[in-house]
Amino acid sequence: MNNNVKLWSLLFIVLLVIPLIISIYTNFWGISAISVGLLFGFALQKGDLCGSSSMSEVLLFKDYSKIFGLWVAIVSSMVFFAILQLLGVVELAPKKFIWLNALVGGFVFGFGTVLAGGCISGCLYKASAGNINSFVALLTIPIGIAAVDYGFLKPLQDYLLQFVINHPDGKPLTLYSVLGVPYWVLVILFVIITIWLGYLLKKKVKENQIKLSKEGNSITRFITRPWKPWQSGIAIGMIGMLAWLSSLPTGRNYPLGVTHGVSYISKLLLKKMFKLLLVNRNP
Repeated sequence: MNNNVKLWSLLFIVLLVIPLIISIYTNFWGISAISVGLLFGFALQKGDLCGSSSMSEVLLFKDYSKIFGLWVAIVSSMVFFAILQLLGVVELAPKKFIWLNALVGGFVFGFGTVLAGGCISGCLYKASAGNINSFVALLTIPIGIAAVDYGFLKPLQDYLLQFVINHPDGKPLTLYSVLGVPYWVLVILFVIITIWLGYLLKKKVKENQIKLSKEGNSITRFITRPWKPWQSGIAIGMIGMLAWLSSLPTGRNYPLGVTHGVSYISKLLLKKMFKLLLVNRNP
């Protein structure tokens, strides 16, 4: 392991551990989001998991490895969430099925990911790696969020939010409530499907696939080499569980989220900037 790798690895560990120590010492677990975010960005970057590139590679190159990695991330999260639920640690809190809002939002989101070259998570880790397009996209994403939450698109959002389909018992409509089975049964079904899909995908892997060098020890390869998308998917599932656990002490009963985090950070920065400007203007 060369000195640069050692230095950056040490810096990463320090940035990972310090927020956790602060959270434990002060009992302010919101700081732990920094550690969770670092792990999440690391896993995304190692597997190059981005919704935009995953789907485009399926359409352009018939490469299903990244889209399968995203699928594994979803199913892995389901497994860990089911474990937490069975242990009584968390209570599942599914969102309402706002079908028209999801259709319109997904359609617009699809355009945005293609033009920006990535979703919000993808733009975050790509920008940190030096991608200028992603960095520019990050500057404008908060503007789009603000336009929907507070700006000229808010009336449209309020209209779309009216189209809700609930379960007959009044609770949010979910796949397991429709099927009438416990959540863990649905998870087992998805795990079986994932194993089957992984088997089919493995059969399509070309024998002349580029093999990565095995030089260096296992720690060096873990840090410096890219991960297979499915490996990143499993890691993201574990990080999602950690995100939920770290959110519980703050009263937030929900797993990993990115969009609102970007929105809150941008509003915080703008608020601080306006305060500085007002202070400088006043004699």
